[in-house]
Amino acid sequence: MATQIFDNELVRVHPIYPKAKSYLAQLSLRDYGKPYFDTRIECLDMDSYETSLPQNVSDSTMDGVIGIAEHDDNRNQNRRLLMIELRMNYRTPHHLKTSSLNKKVSHTIQLLSCGSCPLANYVLFIFDNGILQQAIRWMRDNQCYNNSGKSWLAMSPEMFNEIYLCESDLPYVPVHEFDSAKDKLLELLNSQSFDDIYEQLDWWGQEYYRWCYSTQESSLIREFVKNIWDEIILRKDAMDEETLDMFNLFAEEYPNFMLQPISL
Repeated sequence: MATQIFDNELVRVHPIYPKAKSYLAQLSLRDYGKPYFDTRIECLDMDSYETSLPQNVSDSTMDGVIGIAEHDDNRNQNRRLLMIELRMNYRTPHHLKTSSLNKKVSHTIQLLSCGSCPLANYVLFIFDNGILQQAIRWMRDNQCYNNSGKSWLAMSPEMFNEIYLCESDLPYVPVHEFDSAKDKLLELLNSQSFDDIYEQLDWWGQEYYRWCYSTQESSLIREFVKNIWDEIILRKDAMDEETLDMFNLFAEEYPNFMLQPISL
């Protein structure tokens, strides 16, 4: 099941990033006196960017834009930009005006159009948890007046922080089945099927280079091979010289594993 994450890279590659770069927590600290969000979430500060434009094109915008993605099987997909409006100081949703929301969304879309990243099909309005249910009802009741092309979604800062996670905080899910592979190799070792073991090791060596771009997976492969190598050394007395040469050749061919040569 995919997990929602914030995707800072999407924000960094947008053309307006040099002029609009900020952090979502900084926006909330500036406007509401509290850093409600994960301090690692980068964003485009649309208010500041909008005020830097010539006055004749200045207009109201959403507060910020972050990158989001769906993280599944160690990969990010469905990467989009998400527009956010902070309204943590509202005590009632009755101050909301549909025309103002439509204008903010439409103008922000216009400012973001110089980039190529797709936009999420919804926009977020962040309210204090005390009026969240009222805000949800208001947006549902007034959805018929929404002509911005994006659905309105209301949530609290607490909900936001539970939904949009940091990729580096997620547990890594290995691509390879290391436990079953170890059982198979130990079985081959116990039966002294050394040629088959060499073929398996060679396959793992090729897998290491195939996955070298993934720090997590390549590290797991290296650790796995080292553990198997230790098991091989324990059984060296059952090997002849030709078998030892075969395994030592493997160690030479894959120096990144840093395997200790085997000798009688």
